[in-house]
Amino acid sequence: MLQTQKQLKRRILIPCLIGNALEFYDFTLCGVFIGVLGENFFPSGDDFAMMLGGIFAFSAAFWTRPLGALLFGYIGDKYGRKQALTLSVLLMGVPTLIIGVLPTYASIGLIAPCVLLCCRLLQGLCTGGEYNGAAVFALEHMKAKPGLISGLISASCVVGAVSATLVAYLVTNFLNFEQAWRIPFYLGACVAVVGFVLRKMAMETTEFIKRKPIRGLPIVEVIKNHPKQYALSIASGAFNGVLSYTLFGFLNLYLTQYIGVKSSSSLFFNILVFLLL
Repeated sequence: MLQTQKQLKRRILIPCLIGNALEFYDFTLCGVFIGVLGENFFPSGDDFAMMLGGIFAFSAAFWTRPLGALLFGYIGDKYGRKQALTLSVLLMGVPTLIIGVLPTYASIGLIAPCVLLCCRLLQGLCTGGEYNGAAVFALEHMKAKPGLISGLISASCVVGAVSATLVAYLVTNFLNFEQAWRIPFYLGACVAVVGFVLRKMAMETTEFIKRKPIRGLPIVEVIKNHPKQYALSIASGAFNGVLSYTLFGFLNLYLTQYIGVKSSSSLFFNILVFLLL
């Protein structure tokens, strides 16, 4: 019986951790390749303008993350935690693949940055439903150690970021052809399929199965009945996000564009920082 319980917990936790790591791998790639995206998908001729274009594309995902949290939170409450997580990880792979095969600005003009922007918006939407959704799913299954489970979910995000940076480092150092940067995006699309399969095999939570049918939008009830906790959650999330994405996105760009560090060395420093985190 004890062994069966352990196996059950693994079947629940492993898809959560792997799926979360894979999704943050996809999300972080655009941060690692901000400079490359600016050079390839925005008008050339001005290095600063291209860099701003890359930052603009990366930041677009944050516009839709709150909307993604609302959307996938509602799907999770209405149709199941498993359904929401399965959908988010699958949809994450689509824009990642599109970015990998997208022709450059030199080939198709303004269509390139417009498509890139749409892809980032969709990635932000999916990420908004992933992180907290995975935590809710795991915690509803395993209530005995909420701190440990929450910590593992948070750590899996950094594992995804480390993986994206490591793959970028390997590609930058060992593949010397112009389009090598696209390979990590192809891998991201493939691993999204793996995450989808793992999530499909997971079990729905008992709390959702026994739930009462919801009416209206749960977020309205949260704001109405728990305003202080709601505000604190937003504040802590914003503080964590600023620190995290300074590492994920800005540090690499700052080192290469302003300090003059080689891209491969900058990625190596990023990996060390992520491992410490």
